[in-house]
Amino acid sequence: MLFRHLRLALLWALLILALCLMPGQDLPQWRWADLLSLDKWVHAGLFAVLMVLLVLGLKRQYGPAWARSKGLWTAAIVCILYGVALELMQGLMMQGRTADALDAAANTAGTLVGLVYLRREMRSWT
Repeated sequence: MLFRHLRLALLWALLILALCLMPGQDLPQWRWADLLSLDKWVHAGLFAVLMVLLVLGLKRQYGPAWARSKGLWTAAIVCILYGVALELMQGLMMQGRTADALDAAANTAGTLVGLVYLRREMRSWT
């Protein structure tokens, strides 16, 4: 089965999709969260986890050598494109939501945090 080892990553991606496409009026509004840019931290955290889950699934699917050589960069590109696509969908399709370049940047930053973490972890992969 092609996606057997990628189930967690796909479920996480669906959770991100549901959260990002939720109508704007359904989102909680907290003034203190705006002061801390909490939204950007949440975006970064969601995509860091997505990156890790995707690479670990690819490692189980194709082996550690493939994950080290191609999987890491494949996953990073997929996560970044997914983050940009979600922002574009918000701007084009959702009432009360807008495309935000800073959210796309936070998604990319989270992906890169996941990439750095995984590069450190890969040293112990056999």
